[in-house]
Amino acid sequence: MKTVRFLVEGKKDVFFFRALFAARFPDYRENGTPVGSKDGVLFLSEGQSVEVIPVGGYTKIVNAKSSAEDKYGEGLRVAIVFDADVTGVERGGAVERTKFINEVIASWKLVAPPEMPINTFLFPNNRQDGELEDLLEGIVPQRLTPLIAECWRRYEQCLEVHGGERPSQKSKMNDYEAAVLGPCVWEHHGIMNGLLKPAIWDWNSSAITPLCDFISGQLSS
Repeated sequence: MKTVRFLVEGKKDVFFFRALFAARFPDYRENGTPVGSKDGVLFLSEGQSVEVIPVGGYTKIVNAKSSAEDKYGEGLRVAIVFDADVTGVERGGAVERTKFINEVIASWKLVAPPEMPINTFLFPNNRQDGELEDLLEGIVPQRLTPLIAECWRRYEQCLEVHGGERPSQKSKMNDYEAAVLGPCVWEHHGIMNGLLKPAIWDWNSSAITPLCDFISGQLSS
């Protein structure tokens, strides 16, 4: 059976993939967890399996060789989906993060057919700086965008007036989920489970097209 293995940063990315595959790749049914990865997720389709495995943050990719080399090139294709983060932080920004990941991949010295490179996609769109939460903001349904464009913006302005720090993009999207779903999101895995609520995301948004195209390319290669 052909296997495609996506290495991601953390548990929230796994929940995101669960929601994304349910909405955009319904032929792949969720089927537990991959062998050796209790926090990952396994999808099965006819003649193919897809594994999504968290490595524990972008810096931990240096220790992920074993996740990449197991049967690599022998029915296994590996891809990496991480945050680009922002320019100015260590190894941050789409350019520097890509360079760092490519250097790590080269250090692994994996032997595989040239037609099976380890490809990388960086949130939000594989071009710009940012993170998963920037992509999530892009798939907020139009009917709910005032919560971001109006309510959150006024909140930021109020903080600025009174000398407060600007909240992170993660905080913005966590509070968006709380505003729509209620206080349950602060319970165990609530924020992550919010990704599985299709009513609060537009999974047909053009903002997610680059990632879907990337995933489709890995599945069809």
